[in-house]
Amino acid sequence: MSTTKKDYYQILEVNKDASAEDIKKAYRRLALIYHPDKNDARYAEEKFKYIAEAYSVLSDPKKREVYDDFIKKSASIYKPEGLYALWLRFLYDSIKRHNSMCRVCSSKRGLCHEGKMFASMMDVVDDKNINNAYR
Repeated sequence: MSTTKKDYYQILEVNKDASAEDIKKAYRRLALIYHPDKNDARYAEEKFKYIAEAYSVLSDPKKREVYDDFIKKSASIYKPEGLYALWLRFLYDSIKRHNSMCRVCSSKRGLCHEGKMFASMMDVVDDKNINNAYR
């Protein structure tokens, strides 16, 4: 069972800067509440599995460091500069693919309607931004 889309800190109800002792206390508190032997609710077993998985990652310093790095890197995609870089890469790759396949644009006789569309998009993007997007 993988819960990489879930926030382990949220599952254990602790802050991201919680100490190992705080994580252990939170795990014990939640385990007492959601353990299937003590809680007859249908969701208790599933919730307990999430709690156990979160504790296994956050209680191990190496696993916690890897998890924190993963969260930071995946969150950067959703930042505006991350989306901008993805858009620039897509635009640049689309232009290269189009120019290599289009008989009109590759023959240097001018631009077809799609080539003109790409050219107008490139008016707002200079080479420096495209180079930065590929770093």
